[in-house]
Amino acid sequence: MSRTYVGIDAEMTGTDYLTHRLIQVGFTVDARDSAKCFRSDVGWENGNYRYQDEALVVNRFTHERIRTGPKVDEVESKLLTWFKEVGLEESSIIPVGFAVRTFDMPFINRTFSTEVMKYFIRPKPRGLPSDHSPFLYRCSDLTDYTLGMAYGIERSQRKLYGEQAWKRAGKEYAQRELAKAGVEPDWHDALYDARAALLQMEFYSNQRIKPSESQMRDLLGKPPS
Repeated sequence: MSRTYVGIDAEMTGTDYLTHRLIQVGFTVDARDSAKCFRSDVGWENGNYRYQDEALVVNRFTHERIRTGPKVDEVESKLLTWFKEVGLEESSIIPVGFAVRTFDMPFINRTFSTEVMKYFIRPKPRGLPSDHSPFLYRCSDLTDYTLGMAYGIERSQRKLYGEQAWKRAGKEYAQRELAKAGVEPDWHDALYDARAALLQMEFYSNQRIKPSESQMRDLLGKPPS
């Protein structure tokens, strides 16, 4: 079965997926190629969404923009078409992003139908309820990357070399790489953040020692047949 790392980000009217609404989504399978990217606002009728003032300040959405955005079914249709255009298969998407498992995915799961969600990888339940919990998806959460990179750093050195420093360095790398592709910085735009997420994972991966194939065999043994 295929696996595809997909940079994903979403903007919302607030922080509670049971109360607030997803209002923009961004996906990318190749951060440097605009043709491999998807972005759309998601509109909601007046009175059909709750919001936090600070959330709308951060993502710069107005109530008029929310009310006039495309409806969920229209966005879903375009998203499914894009999945096919870029060669994504069902049960193949591994979302990449900061807090993507616990923040973005619950909103995405609650907003879109199973026609969209079946493209994401759900692990087989092992004694857990086999429901559609928004947390039960395979994800590559960059928060875990930064915590792993900072593991073992002495407390006195954490400001320089801790997880926040790794997060900042990853963002700077992503912004430089996107600038090379002619993309102006636009943090808290869902597509820009999705593209940056994929590049940040690239940055963290590049910091690890990559053994040769023979070294991998020595380390991990022969793959099971």
